[in-house]
Amino acid sequence: MLGWKLWIVCAVLFAILLPGVKYAKDARAYKAAQQPQQDEAQTVTFTKTEQQQIDDVKSLQVLLDKNSLYMQESLLMNIDPYQEHVLELKYYIDSDYTYNYAKDNKQNYTSAITNTYVDYAANGLNQKEIWKDVNTKAEEKYLAELVSASVDSDNTFSVLVKYTDEKSLQSVSDAIQKALKGRYEDIADRIGAHKLVLVSENYQVQTDADLANSQNSVASLLKSYRDQISTLTSTMTEDQLKVVDSELADERADETEAEETAPVTVNPPVFSKKYVVLGFVMGIFLAALFLVCVAVLSNKLQQAEELVRFYKLRQFGILTQGKGSKGITGFLLRIKYRNQKMLSAEASVQLAVSNLELYCQKEEITKLFLTGSEIERVDKSTITKFVDGLKAKGIQTVYGENICYDAAAMREASEAGHVVLVEITDVSIYQEIEKELRMLKDWNVDVAGCVGVE
Repeated sequence: MLGWKLWIVCAVLFAILLPGVKYAKDARAYKAAQQPQQDEAQTVTFTKTEQQQIDDVKSLQVLLDKNSLYMQESLLMNIDPYQEHVLELKYYIDSDYTYNYAKDNKQNYTSAITNTYVDYAANGLNQKEIWKDVNTKAEEKYLAELVSASVDSDNTFSVLVKYTDEKSLQSVSDAIQKALKGRYEDIADRIGAHKLVLVSENYQVQTDADLANSQNSVASLLKSYRDQISTLTSTMTEDQLKVVDSELADERADETEAEETAPVTVNPPVFSKKYVVLGFVMGIFLAALFLVCVAVLSNKLQQAEELVRFYKLRQFGILTQGKGSKGITGFLLRIKYRNQKMLSAEASVQLAVSNLELYCQKEEITKLFLTGSEIERVDKSTITKFVDGLKAKGIQTVYGENICYDAAAMREASEAGHVVLVEITDVSIYQEIEKELRMLKDWNVDVAGCVGVE
């Protein structure tokens, strides 16, 4: 959370970029839609007879494509006519109509009820609902071909369903019976009271001569189209064939586009509020992800306590430098250290000086050298107050640059004999601290402890 500035920068940046990119894309699409489409000029001129050949081939090819698609997609056309599974439901209408000789005769409505049920079974069933338990993805128009209904007499009718297996027909039978029963109340209210009685439910495998003839007729028609196209194209020039292929490809592409997508009206580009919000959220997420990765993969000192935990150094204090005590950062720090007392910059310096003074008195140390891998980046006023405070306590104190890269600093550390490391969180690198400690050990310089800077 202390990286809130990065959060805001990323959020604002993506809140501008994302809708900006969307706006630019929409602007290009709108501009393209406004430009009139220009068809390529036909470079070859055909005679009337040649053009008629082109039109005839195109018409025949369209018919061939439609019939071929029907043969492929139609479930009925793909049923084996010599091994056809059939469901037959026979119904009887028991109406409340009675012939009364003593009164005026009323018209017998039994046949009207029968015809209403037949019409509903043949044309009104929800095919997707009827076939929902059957593993088929066929379109509703192809499912409707499998169901037919007929009037047997004034008060009887039959529902016939054709398919490839009996198990599927059983589930369809239950669905049809349920659908017909669901129509009872409506028909009784509109026409007259009656009872719908299922007389029989028969399953059988049969040879369907009519279906075989239908399949043969469509197959013969397809062959006829192909023969006619072959005859016409055999006498056409290469330019004619190219035009036929090009125009047919365009028509197929237009049909596919019309089926897959509804006509779209391209609106003028506008800045989308949705994308502004989405960009803002995305920016915050990416900033948080970046900060987490930095925290996990960082090779820098994360907390001053790590000097004690990792390097077993005595810690004399933590200098706060007084930064981030106000504003949002100060608020976040107060939340972070809500169970701890937060010292001011002066108080943190005084506490560190006091702790170090007590240690020096106990160890009879009179001279100290302050160094650190990034000591030059410590606030000058803070380090000066720290040094002056120690001098006021009678401890001669000097500070210098990183001893790993400054020969004079290493010499001063060796002369002083006792060193205090000053390391900064989020700045000092673990490898540099280890290098300092190793070099001081090699030169037999005592590391009294450390002071963290946050």
